[in-house]
Amino acid sequence: MNNFFRKEVYETQQKKWLGPVRLAAPLGVWPFAIMATMLVLGGISIFIWGKHTKILHASGQIISNQGVAALRASGEGTIKKIYVKDGSLVEKGAALIEVDKEKNSAEYGKTSEAIKSSQYEKMDQLVSDARNIDRSCAEQANKLQTKIAILSTQSDRIASERGMMADQVKIDENMLSRFESISGEGYVSQLQVAEQRSQLIRSRTDITDLDVRASQLRESLLDARSDLRQLPIKCETLLGENDQKIQELKQQMYETAFDQAVILRAPRAGTIANLTAKVGEPLVDAEHLADIEPADLSLEVELWLPRGGIGFVRKGQMVELHFDAYPEQHYGKQWGTVQDISRTPLAPNDFQKLTGLHVDTMMYRILVSLTSDKKTASLNLAPGETVAGNIVIGEESIFGLIRPDSLSNTAHL
Repeated sequence: MNNFFRKEVYETQQKKWLGPVRLAAPLGVWPFAIMATMLVLGGISIFIWGKHTKILHASGQIISNQGVAALRASGEGTIKKIYVKDGSLVEKGAALIEVDKEKNSAEYGKTSEAIKSSQYEKMDQLVSDARNIDRSCAEQANKLQTKIAILSTQSDRIASERGMMADQVKIDENMLSRFESISGEGYVSQLQVAEQRSQLIRSRTDITDLDVRASQLRESLLDARSDLRQLPIKCETLLGENDQKIQELKQQMYETAFDQAVILRAPRAGTIANLTAKVGEPLVDAEHLADIEPADLSLEVELWLPRGGIGFVRKGQMVELHFDAYPEQHYGKQWGTVQDISRTPLAPNDFQKLTGLHVDTMMYRILVSLTSDKKTASLNLAPGETVAGNIVIGEESIFGLIRPDSLSNTAHL
């Protein structure tokens, strides 16, 4: 190229290719320092003023607060015909299942007379049970009334004793004040002052003991009155169940008088659910065949919580519910409200008998009402479905997490 162009042209063209040379100042540290300071201040603000929600985890199931009537086999036999299916609406007394009793010979000796004789024996027993229930309820009511009267008398007596003891404390305080004022003059010895001071301590201790006894009596009195109020409901329930058995047995006796087929009828109006009966299957006595849910079925959630967390739960607290059958990813969050908390816990053995789950601590029962919104109403919830609940018990600052008492509470929960 040097052979064809002059040197000046070549140098000028070379500068155009490389571009002009410029000196650039380095980027300062101030922007980075400002950004770092803002991040630190933001972290400190979140640490001091930030909040986190404190929750308790519980598990349980959906239940009906109105009860579900169970349809059970009244004896051995074979299912001959089924008149309903899951979801069928039935009236009280409607025919549900027809059972062929011809093969029911192991207990009754293959004769209809033996069947009738057994039915009459069952009827006599049910009538006797009704009388026993009435007698037992009357005896329990008398015992509770007597207990309430005794507890009231004891409570009044303790209140009277406390009044007299309070007067005695005032007398002892006055005496001690006088002894202390004249002890320096030699009229009263230090031993007498010490004895009077001991007498005052004993009187105050007696008042404290009386207060404890009075509190125990008040609690026992409240429990007894509560039991007395609930006794008629319990007795009516027992009598109602016994009367239902009598009516079912009367129906069986009526049908046995004509043939060996028994028609199982609806004990109440409602909707058929959990139908397990199948035509041709043999039955055993008391075998579960179906459930009858009331037409106005109302559901609620039963949660169980260990003893360590029950003290943080209050009525009206919000509960985040997770139904196993309706994942949150597809159906969103469901909410409820704490309605009732059991006063007495369930022992581990009793809890295992009730739920089939093994625990090592006392368990408390919590009832949660479902929110009445369209989203919850759209779910096809049914009694027996498992539920997990997160009970919201309050909020705490993130700064509070580093305090020793907060760390101990968190570990306790």
